[in-house]
Amino acid sequence: MTDQHLFPLSYRACPGRGYSVPGVKRTLVIAIAALLAVAVPLAQASGTATKPKTAESPPKQLVLPPEQNIGETVGRGDPLVLRLRLSGRQEETEVTFLVDTGSRVTILDRSFERLLGSRLGKQRLNRVFGGRGVEQANAYTAPRLYLGNVQLLTGPTVLTCDLAASGNNGHCEAVLGMDCLTHYYVQTDFAARKLRFLDSDDLKRESFGRAFSMDCTKGVPVVSMKVLGERNLRFMLDSGFYQYADGTLPGEVIRPALQNHKAKDMGNGFFLFETVDIGAESYKTVWFAETQIEDGGGVEGFIGLSFMARHVVTFDFPKGVLYLHSISAQARR
Repeated sequence: MTDQHLFPLSYRACPGRGYSVPGVKRTLVIAIAALLAVAVPLAQASGTATKPKTAESPPKQLVLPPEQNIGETVGRGDPLVLRLRLSGRQEETEVTFLVDTGSRVTILDRSFERLLGSRLGKQRLNRVFGGRGVEQANAYTAPRLYLGNVQLLTGPTVLTCDLAASGNNGHCEAVLGMDCLTHYYVQTDFAARKLRFLDSDDLKRESFGRAFSMDCTKGVPVVSMKVLGERNLRFMLDSGFYQYADGTLPGEVIRPALQNHKAKDMGNGFFLFETVDIGAESYKTVWFAETQIEDGGGVEGFIGLSFMARHVVTFDFPKGVLYLHSISAQARR
């Protein structure tokens, strides 16, 4: 994916939304710094070898973190965040993490490097949406991360870069990526305003709503959804895309919609669909930004947090299934 084709947009307030945006030209504020990190296995960065298995041990019971509250403004212009305890070499500290399904890896701001021990190496990082292009990130052994008193499963390493320098992450100091989330059944209930880590043995999937096959083979979740009742598009599910629009569409989908009066050009690269069918369900007042993605591994658009916030969303990452249960507009208020 090349940077010059992604989101060189201006932003303005979106009528009917619960937030406003300064009318200044800037790159899209998405804190998914590792969206398309160069595919160098992080285990290689540590230089460690995998030990051969001598015997199969019985699986351990996964300890689940406690239920968390989702703030009233999350999905309405504010990001989905978790306050985690980071246990470093000699001290612990509380860190605000952006929950980002669009990031393959967990990333910390460089200000936390003092807690991480010796650097393992460097890795190229493509800051597609941060306006910073490709940069060198530092790799460290992953610290222990706790939600409540429960230690989260993570990948073997984390990356560090200047997250704060872009000014695009708000009060978030780190990014919780798919190397952690992929271990869990995560439900974001925007009706009850709760985030839950579900027990796989006690799931009532029939109540979760529409099911979509979710492809996580490239490290981030991708689903196919029919848009406007005409064609299937491959969307990346990107909870780190939390401002300005419900998602993105390619120009070849938006242009016919304009000609058929199904969409309105609102300027600055934004388009309003008063009614649009997505995944066999009809939605009202949906905002899309236009993007043309090159070398995106078949990804044609993004589904962001504000679209997710119209639902109870259940990510069955281990089995590769997304469930969407629509909630009423009244419940979203």
